[in-house]
Amino acid sequence: MFLRQALGVEVLSHVISIGASAPYDGSPPQPEDLPRSTPARCAHTTRRRKLP
Repeated sequence: MFLRQALGVEVLSHVISIGASAPYDGSPPQPEDLPRSTPARCAHTTRRRKLP
């Protein structure tokens, strides 16, 4: 929140792969793509459903 307020910068971290799931290969996710309630914090909707 500090970076957004001070510099207009948003940082997004998310999981791209867990175990045997295929890695994320799409365009970079945006903050609105990441649901705050998912335990793995995976921004890609289809991949998120396949994670353990």
